[in-house]
Amino acid sequence: MRALREAARAAHGRLLEAVGPVGGHIERVSIDVELGAVREIVSLRMRGGQLVWSCTCGDLECEHALAALAFLTDAEPDAMTLGAVTAVDTPASRRSLAPGEGRTVEVSDQAPAADRAGLRAALELVVTAVWRSGVEAGLSASVVEAIEELAAAAPRPLPLGISRWLGRLREALDGRDVDAVARVLDGALRVIGDLGATAPDAEARRRLRSWMGALGDDPEGLERRSDVTLIELARERLAGIERGALERRYLVDLADGEVYREDLSPSAATASLGPCPRLLQVGLSTVEQGAAPRRIRLLQYAITPEIDAARWNELSQWASRSFEPLVERYRHAIGSFPGLAEPFALVAPERVSLQGELTLLDEAARPLPLWLSREHGSVELLRRLLGQSEIVWVAGRLLDRRGQLCMKPLSVATGRADGLCFNHL
Repeated sequence: MRALREAARAAHGRLLEAVGPVGGHIERVSIDVELGAVREIVSLRMRGGQLVWSCTCGDLECEHALAALAFLTDAEPDAMTLGAVTAVDTPASRRSLAPGEGRTVEVSDQAPAADRAGLRAALELVVTAVWRSGVEAGLSASVVEAIEELAAAAPRPLPLGISRWLGRLREALDGRDVDAVARVLDGALRVIGDLGATAPDAEARRRLRSWMGALGDDPEGLERRSDVTLIELARERLAGIERGALERRYLVDLADGEVYREDLSPSAATASLGPCPRLLQVGLSTVEQGAAPRRIRLLQYAITPEIDAARWNELSQWASRSFEPLVERYRHAIGSFPGLAEPFALVAPERVSLQGELTLLDEAARPLPLWLSREHGSVELLRRLLGQSEIVWVAGRLLDRRGQLCMKPLSVATGRADGLCFNHL
């Protein structure tokens, strides 16, 4: 930090000599703080004579803010406490819905009333901020501020679709992933057009439902399903407006193999009850007509935690033995809903390649590489399972890396003498 301060003093001297003294008032300062392998942006400003701040990590009191304050005061980070500054600026992603309520954003599974003009303007602001900053700038101060404006302009409680889109934007910018940023912004641009349309077509309405949720009185938006048997075979935590803000559950219909999802946030636990895996006998449900996998709401259901061999065999029949159709299905999904579609697949590989990157191979030796962050604790477990066991099927979310279709594995079924063994990653 001292080196940066000394470099700033030297640069100030050079610029002062070239430009001369200038007036001006500093209202806001943004500081990139890297702790370990994680980088966050702390924005500080004066309000009512007191210093207030926000951090992209979403916490009100965090080590990133402590480091930023230490830099401003030329102090050692461990010589300060956050209590030294009395006012803390709550980011838009954590503002209360009303005076006296909690600070966590509530996320709804139903579409609230929306100020379409305000939401459209806020989305345009985010797209413009990213375009001006560039991908290499990552989560620049202008992008963070635009995201806060979008969170403030969005309906309350915040729709899960908007929350997930913000999470994917953040992930793409954090990773300096040009293709991912372009896809996320493409999704936003289409929704901007949809919000401005006087008579949105069927595809636009499906897109708006994916972002905003479907209203119960929308005859096209929700399909009623009854007497359905589902198996939940995977769960994962996903980034939303905050890291790990969403839990997604994947359920497969044993009658036709379609994969559905349940999304919920800690502050809006509206998904069904029970552990994973589980068998669900669904008496009544509604399915949202939106991005794949379609979202299901279970209204009347019974749970069976123990799944017998016959039910597992029914599920296995829907596993894809050829990976060729997955590519077209993936292209169609992200082409229709860029920025929100996250297709899921159940595959039965012919064999597994353990050389270098873990890769599933189908009956025609087509590859489907598996992707897991190196920090993920399941990497070694997965390698051991794939190398030592008979693989019945692998389930996971599809994604593309460097133009190649991949899978983020979430569960694996292996065979053994007494039946199938389920492994949740």
